[in-house]
Amino acid sequence: MKGASASILSPAAELATRGMDSADEEPELPSAVQDLVRRLEGKGVPIMRLPELFQGEFLEFFPESESLSTITRWRSQVRLRVLEAIGSCNTLEHLDVGDMCGGDISRLTESDWEVVFRGFKSSTVLKTIFLDGLEWSSDAEVESLCSQIGRILNTSSVRLLDIQSKLSARCWLSLASGLRGNPDSKLQHLRLCDAWEDASAVKHVADMINSAPLLKWLAIACKDDMEKEAVGILSQALIRSSSLEGLILEKMKWGKALLLRALVFGNRSIEHLGLEEMDGLGGCVRELLTSNPSLKDVNLVNLRMSPDEWRQLGKLIRDRYRATNIVVRFSVEHNLRDEWESIEALATAASSDVKDPTLELQLVQAGDDELMLSLDLLGRVLRGEIKSLKSFTISARHPGTSGTTQDRPERFLSMKGKTGETSVLKNLRLYVVNEDVWKGLWKDLLLCLRGNTSLTHLDLSPNEIRGESFRYLDEEAFQDLMALLQVNLTLQEINVSNTSWATHGKERLIQEAVEQNQERAANVCYSERAEERMEGAGASNVSHAAETRGMDSAGEEPELPSAVQDLIRRLEGQPITWLPHLWLEEFPEFFQQTRPPKRLYVTYDVNIFHRINAMMHAGITVRFHFMCEGAHGFHRVKDQEGLKIRVYQRNGRVILKPIEYLFKLMYYAAKSATLGLIVIPDWVDLKSGIVKLDGISDRDLTAILQGVESTDLQAAWLRIQKILAPQLRDNYSSIFKLYQVKYARLEPVFVIRTPSLSKLMLWVTSGDVLISQLELTVNRLFERCFMWFLCLREYMLTGRKEF
Repeated sequence: MKGASASILSPAAELATRGMDSADEEPELPSAVQDLVRRLEGKGVPIMRLPELFQGEFLEFFPESESLSTITRWRSQVRLRVLEAIGSCNTLEHLDVGDMCGGDISRLTESDWEVVFRGFKSSTVLKTIFLDGLEWSSDAEVESLCSQIGRILNTSSVRLLDIQSKLSARCWLSLASGLRGNPDSKLQHLRLCDAWEDASAVKHVADMINSAPLLKWLAIACKDDMEKEAVGILSQALIRSSSLEGLILEKMKWGKALLLRALVFGNRSIEHLGLEEMDGLGGCVRELLTSNPSLKDVNLVNLRMSPDEWRQLGKLIRDRYRATNIVVRFSVEHNLRDEWESIEALATAASSDVKDPTLELQLVQAGDDELMLSLDLLGRVLRGEIKSLKSFTISARHPGTSGTTQDRPERFLSMKGKTGETSVLKNLRLYVVNEDVWKGLWKDLLLCLRGNTSLTHLDLSPNEIRGESFRYLDEEAFQDLMALLQVNLTLQEINVSNTSWATHGKERLIQEAVEQNQERAANVCYSERAEERMEGAGASNVSHAAETRGMDSAGEEPELPSAVQDLIRRLEGQPITWLPHLWLEEFPEFFQQTRPPKRLYVTYDVNIFHRINAMMHAGITVRFHFMCEGAHGFHRVKDQEGLKIRVYQRNGRVILKPIEYLFKLMYYAAKSATLGLIVIPDWVDLKSGIVKLDGISDRDLTAILQGVESTDLQAAWLRIQKILAPQLRDNYSSIFKLYQVKYARLEPVFVIRTPSLSKLMLWVTSGDVLISQLELTVNRLFERCFMWFLCLREYMLTGRKEF
């Protein structure tokens, strides 16, 4: 025997070959078999899923069931070695029984199956088992197989069981017995598609559902009729399953009865519901949304309902106070043109001017006529005429055959003079294969998105593997998209995976442009806030100046100075990265102060210990002073120590953190003063992790972290305020992670001390005048803090010492 194949055989196989004729030399093992055995034994690349053993080079050792008797001697030993390697493999995560036997259980004997399943009974790696489209010669074969799989479910780490073969009641009894009485079962997902021969097996299916303590998802598809008694058994199992979170029902004639019994009147743990290819569920779906408060996501795929039923469902979605995410999908299998009245009825009825949209619409079609209808609906959504869709998918997977180029409109999408600012669409996915349609549609879409302020996600990626489908994403289309990103700062994600752009490196360029846009958007947002503050400060100073001059404050407001107008124009135009010194050089009339103003000045007059410490950290320690402006220039403030900060030469950004902390400290200190110590942190601070959210529910925490303005967020915010407000009186320091702040209340004043930073003390009484003075003081502190931020940044970039 050659060395290449001798190393593959087990000791038992080698012993068996010694009795063979020494003149007969066994052939070398095929490379595929050698590679598989090595990987199964952990000597090569780890294997997660088995290849199909009954094809290609494996067919010699795993023939049809009728040819099993022809496997003798060497081939038999190789076959046994492969099965032993499968059974002892500790890297397999997915076990597809059909791949192992070619869909025919009879190709492996009962002893072969025992060898294969021996190691899986104690596996801590195995995640899924598939029984898909199996055939067998006798009931005994499949019953024995199910008995062994039941034992695997009892002792292994399997989380998903997928059965798409009609099994008898005895088979289901064997599977259920593996879970019964086992509190350590890891099974979380159960998929059943035409999985039982008759209704007698349903009671064992129900037993299996209730015997899995961690079962979260259940999917059932069944085309056959079912007796009323069997439906009742299954519905009772759903009601008793308190761990179940998701339920998918497909192609059921008896699905309505099951839904009414299990969900409307019973189970309250199910949060995700999927209904596919079913009839007559209009009233049932509405009753579910009305009576079951636990539902968060509902997927409706190719449901056959009348336009009036869809319209009533849309009205319920519009008026329902609970924010349930609803996905509706219409596919090409059902004539989309015939369904179009239903689609429009749903979209228009669910439209609301006051509520956030919760509807996702997915349209999949083949013909040009259906595509034109879909694009017309998209135009109405982008113009803000329909405000019911938060996500819209249009997928035309095949080139259209109907119509000619002359029949198509000049414009596929048009804003009709509208800007798109009233649109509420957040997510758009387009996949159009027709080349002529796509090129025109792409140009029109980019024009529509130039003024859009709602769309954050654009998906151009098909679900299938990359092919010819999106070869139209060429260089010209790429340049058009990059031009759009120069004016649209709303887009946060553009998915072009599985397209030609992904292979040519353009995906990275698009991602970089989107990230830069997010930074620009943040700057624009800050500029808008700065403009609002400046306008408020300007109005206040103008009023004060009018009073001092004896002018009537109710009179006409004077025109803004040219410098202020110029700054506002810059803020409204391109983002600026450096604000001018508003209170000194450019706007003296608007920022007059009763005392001499101060400027920042950087010096190096720190003691020797600070210098040594900075040198050890490859940095330099500087001191920030406030300089007073007098008649003869600037001079230092007497007895002012100055703020000492160490600047790192390699990473100067570390200096920004103390400024951020100080800014937050002053903000919450002032807020606590004006609100009597009842300080509720802003939700943006909760999202950034500044505040410890002890005692907050997972649901409220999720609403906060998502950061999407919605009714859920508002309700969560009210609950969080009620929880945090009592704690903040005595446990403020433990709630805030970034600062240690202590309060000491004195009558009629109180003091806020900050031992971790330079001491900041605010003395406040209950008088309205003093509180107003505090607000003015805090505003100046905010401005000064932001000055530090800008000056430090300028110092790190240019080395400039005077500002």
